[in-house]
Parts: sequence; structure tokens; C-alpha cells
Amino acid sequence: MYFYISHELCKSHYNGEEHPETYLRLSQIEDQLIGQRLLDFVYMDIATPASEKDILRVHTPRMWNDLQAKLPEDGIVQLDNDTAMSPKSLEAAKLAAGAVKDGIDALMQNRASGVFCNVRPPGHHAEIDRAMGFCLLNNAAIGAAYALAQYNLSRVAILDFDVHHGNGTETFAEIEPRLSFVSSYEQDIYPFANSGSPYEN
Repeated sequence: MYFYISHELCKSHYNGEEHPETYLRLSQIEDQLIGQRLLDFVYMDIATPASEKDILRVHTPRMWNDLQAKLPEDGIVQLDNDTAMSPKSLEAAKLAAGAVKDGIDALMQNRASGVFCNVRPPGHHAEIDRAMGFCLLNNAAIGAAYALAQYNLSRVAILDFDVHHGNGTETFAEIEPRLSFVSSYEQDIYPFANSGSPYEN
């Protein structure tokens, strides 16, 4: 059984006009899966939010408190040139990270043989101590940290396949010895990875 995990509130995160990362990314994936009838063969689950404890396994309390303090009541607030928050952004981010946790539970409890999380905001650029690159929380790192803690695993691996380097996930891998990180990406583009990185590909 394959699981498809998402949540409608993930579409509520808003980066501002003409920003390339929008709710349409989720909608277009859903439309393609529906059009090809692939959702007929999966179990569709609704994501549950990551807890503060889950978040603080990866991110610093100062970063988490700063995000909560800057969350706007309306409109958007810019965290950097690329990264913004709107009123529902942190709720969406907790659901995005929580979906990864839900997928891990389904796999570890033998309820699923594969999981796809259709969520946003994305996560792999978010550093331990700051949001960046469209990313508020590092979903993959939070999921890995949860798997290690909840299931007492000796090893977890993250394969990051993206045009951009997953710098935030790499930073967490550097301080978590039980996590192996493999990243495939295009060099000399954002976030301009250090050529001396042991994870460079």
C-alpha cells in the first residue's frame, strides 16, 4: 500500500505576488495524479502537524521563537529576499514537517510500502538557525530526527535530488552522526555550496 499525504492548509502559505513558489505547485501535482488515476491506487491521508518538540530536535529555540514573533496577522513579512511568511505560514510549515513524520510512522509500522508527501513550504534550505531559500522549517531533517528518536534507529539516510543543494539538511547531517546525506544538484547556483563539502556531488 502506498500513502499520499497532504493537507489543504499547505496551500495557505503565501510568499507574495510573482513569487515562484505558490500553492499551484501542489494543485498541479494533484491534477496530474487525478488525471492519470494514480490516486485510485493509494491511501490518501491528511497530515498532522509537527510539534514544537519535533521542531527543536533540529532548529534552535531562538530561530523558532523568532519565526513565531515575526508571523504577521495579515499581509506578508519578508525574512530575506526569497523567503516570506503570511498568517498561515507556520501552520503550513508544521503540517509539511508533520506529513514527513506521518509517512515515517506508516512505513515503520508496516502500514505503507511507500509514501509521497505533497506539501509546502519546502524545507531543505532551512538551516538549523535560520529560514532561507523559500524554506521555513527543514522537513527532511525534522523527519530524520524523529525517526532516530521515535524508533531508536542506528542509521537514517536522506537522498536529496534537486537542482539546488540541500544546504540546511547537510548542516544537520554534520552534527548528527547517525544521519547519512547524499545530495545531487547543479553547481554554481543558489545556495552556492562550498566546493569543499564532503557531500558535494
